[in-house]
Amino acid sequence: MYGFYKSTTNNQMELIAIINSLKYLRSPCELKIITDSRYVKDGINNWIFLWRKNNNIYVENEKKNKKLWKKLHNICNKKQHIINWFWIKGHHANKYNIKADNISKKVTENES
Repeated sequence: MYGFYKSTTNNQMELIAIINSLKYLRSPCELKIITDSRYVKDGINNWIFLWRKNNNIYVENEKKNKKLWKKLHNICNKKQHIINWFWIKGHHANKYNIKADNISKKVTENES
């Protein structure tokens, strides 16, 4: 599963990819989400709780991604899946990271 949006940022696409992947699943399961985005991993594992604790679920500089963070948080908060988050270095010798990078390059080349 993959996609492309012309007017977006890499952070938004990383959030959208995970949101759409989680929506695609039809039954509860245990997941290992591997991402090269510290923004996503740290955001969902740490920052979101600080934002909520401060009664401001999405801090000022996250306004542009507020809806996406809300969607991801709501999906994760349902506790339908057990999600284990892992960060890996981008463009590193991880076969899944390389595969995802290659797919994204094909999609953007076809859309250009």
